[in-house]
Amino acid sequence: NENAIASAPTVSKSQYIFAGWAETVTASSIATWTVVGTKTLYSLCTPKIYSITYNAESGTALTAIETFTVGSSPIQLQSATRAGYKFNGWFTDKTGGSLLGITGANFTPTDTATVHAQWTQASLVGLSNPTSFGTIIATSGNDGGISATRSGTKAEIDYFADSLPINTVITAYLQGSTAYAASQLAGVTNLLLSVVVAWKAPDDTVPIVDPSKNAIRLKITNPDIKRGAKVYSIAGDSSTILTTATQDGFVVIELREDPEIVIANPVEVPAPPAPTPPSITAAPVVDNSVAEKEAKLKLEEEAKKAAELNAAQEQAAKDLQAAREKAEAEIKAAQDAADTAARLKAEADARLAAELKAKEDAAIAANLAAQKIVPDVTLYSISATLKLSTYDSAYLKKYVATLKPKTTITCIGYIYTKNTTLAKAKAKATSQATAVCKLIKSRRKTITTKIVIYPSAKAPKAALGAKWVAVSYRVDGFKS
Repeated sequence: NENAIASAPTVSKSQYIFAGWAETVTASSIATWTVVGTKTLYSLCTPKIYSITYNAESGTALTAIETFTVGSSPIQLQSATRAGYKFNGWFTDKTGGSLLGITGANFTPTDTATVHAQWTQASLVGLSNPTSFGTIIATSGNDGGISATRSGTKAEIDYFADSLPINTVITAYLQGSTAYAASQLAGVTNLLLSVVVAWKAPDDTVPIVDPSKNAIRLKITNPDIKRGAKVYSIAGDSSTILTTATQDGFVVIELREDPEIVIANPVEVPAPPAPTPPSITAAPVVDNSVAEKEAKLKLEEEAKKAAELNAAQEQAAKDLQAAREKAEAEIKAAQDAADTAARLKAEADARLAAELKAKEDAAIAANLAAQKIVPDVTLYSISATLKLSTYDSAYLKKYVATLKPKTTITCIGYIYTKNTTLAKAKAKATSQATAVCKLIKSRRKTITTKIVIYPSAKAPKAALGAKWVAVSYRVDGFKS
């Protein structure tokens, strides 16, 4: 047919494939058409379909391949994960290249393509002007360590053998700024410093420390670290509290994952302002100088009498101990010689010496009484069972005989907690004091006794190390 179109023209449209001509926009393409008059034909174009391949570059993408049809809604870029790394987004190349978008970003492909994940080791995210402390390379069977000071901060790192894969490289840095840490630790103030301890295995993985091995130990020393400072771990966008400084100047941390370590000192709460003192109306000046002088003289006199009393007590205790030791030595000498007559004489001499000493002590007590200072007789013991020597027995009997019928005697037990419990020590002290009072009452039933229990720190010198101190006394106060 001479009126048939031998060859129809083609149409070029970006990102579309020409599919022929049709008599209407929605009709199918026609193979041939005979001209019978004026006619409008419509070009048919099919949108291209692109494939997008996700290369996670040692990580894992949610989807490996995704298709996009030209003219449809943009695709949303998939997520990706990789242990020990922060995902930076999808790029046109493995390194460098152009950023196409992060997880969830809209992306309209213009051709079939492969997109590449790029990563930053989590502990190195936000690293700003770092200063290196040094490097450890893990070798089989060997420990390793770093000790270095940078800008006033000392880092000591102890690595223990086989905690990480062989040839893992461990590097420590002092961060040049805490700005990134501040952005991750909302509400945390007083950020002092940041130390990064990062490691990477030869296969570019970031392993954790073998759970069966010792953790990597990091000690940070800085004079500005305060007791109570919080130590935070930051890895990528995650943060957690690791420990708290227990004293000023340093903190020790155990690491099983490579983090950025941030130290934040406790917030010092300012002291409230001092209250405004109330206005004071000056009172009339009264001359108290005479009364003050009299009071001062009275205090000096009382102090003098107390000193004299103390000296008398100390001397009495010394004399008593010396006399006792002499008498006991004589008795022992007589016993060793098996001389019954000598022993009886020594015991008689001991009794006489004890009675004389008791009279002397009674005279001292009488002198104190003349000064209106009435002493209470005080007995000390650190043994629950009392078995007196001849001297002590005679002394006690004679001394008690000189006391007034209703004299009050205080029996003291001391609490010694060494090698025992507090409850047992108290029970023993009570038993000791009770034993002393029972002994006194057996000598004179009209005497009043009372028991007092004190800590061993209050024991007088005479009671330390002795099983029995026969009689001493103390002044409890002035009595009429």
